[in-house]
Amino acid sequence: MPQESQFPQAMIISPEFEGKRVDRFLKKRYPKLGQGLLQKFLRNRKITRDGKKLAANDRLEAGDTLELWRSFEEFEVTEREAQEKLERRKRSRGFEKKFRPIFEDEYLVALNKSAGQVVHPAQNHHHGDTLLDLLMLHLPQAYQKESPYRPGFVHRLDQGTSGILIAAKTREAARQLEASFREQQVKKVYLTLVKGSLKKNSGTISLEIGRKNKASGKTKYWAVGGKRSQNVVFPKPGSTAGSKNTPQDNFKEAITRYEVLEKFKGLSLLKVDLGTGRTHQIRVHFSAIGHPVIGDGDYGDKALNQKFRQQFQLERLFLHAHEIEFPHPSDGTMTRLTAPLPFKLKNVIKELKKRV
Repeated sequence: MPQESQFPQAMIISPEFEGKRVDRFLKKRYPKLGQGLLQKFLRNRKITRDGKKLAANDRLEAGDTLELWRSFEEFEVTEREAQEKLERRKRSRGFEKKFRPIFEDEYLVALNKSAGQVVHPAQNHHHGDTLLDLLMLHLPQAYQKESPYRPGFVHRLDQGTSGILIAAKTREAARQLEASFREQQVKKVYLTLVKGSLKKNSGTISLEIGRKNKASGKTKYWAVGGKRSQNVVFPKPGSTAGSKNTPQDNFKEAITRYEVLEKFKGLSLLKVDLGTGRTHQIRVHFSAIGHPVIGDGDYGDKALNQKFRQQFQLERLFLHAHEIEFPHPSDGTMTRLTAPLPFKLKNVIKELKKRV
């Protein structure tokens, strides 16, 4: 347990929690913390934001720093407790709602991931609460000590993005699928809603993407074109930011193709496919050209995101991995899988159509 001199302990809010209520965020992070005790801690400034008092219904912003002025370890769930909870969940219908295969054979399983679901355990996401844990429960025999291969996911999908995610069930299938991704034989199609009306009904964004680690510990991704030190198009389109704010290395080619499916007042629904697979590529590219993705707490328009939270109760990124086409690892036959747009995103589009 941390000593008193080690407080406050800082917690940086990541983009996927943009717009979340303080009490709901803390209850998820500390499941054993009751609402009454949480209210007391907030009143007594045992939890503050950037040094200021918080209310339970305050909304979080990406990059916020929460200061914890006491230990909260007693309110965390241990790995054993998480595993027991997961076993109970699998015996209930809740498991079926979280683990949603859209295709499975002896070589692979493809899931329809929900927005907010974490794929792998990490510092703030414990065992028992990730898709990998659910995969282990789905294929228990494959995770025994004597198993020659443990199934795993062969590509990435951001926590805030929903849609298709593929796991290989054999070592050879993993090798084949990873090679297909590496050699760009896989076509991934996303659906996204962005700010503004694009001038062209289809086009290609070709801007290199690099990253910069901020002092807070967060990583930002940047898109650039032309001379890197003179034509930084993110975070502000057309910016002429100097070298102090511009990452000078680790830039990689990034190509994003899009087609406008439908236009609304000040908004565009797009079909997007990637020529490359850089981290946050779609979000960074569209932000760079002045059309950020709705609900993006890191690269988006905060005022517009707030409007969507109030009018549509949308507290997620409007980005969905809708379709994937790849050579099947068994014989190379091109296989196409589709994950329908989630209900909440469908409902947003339905409501927008009423307002045209």
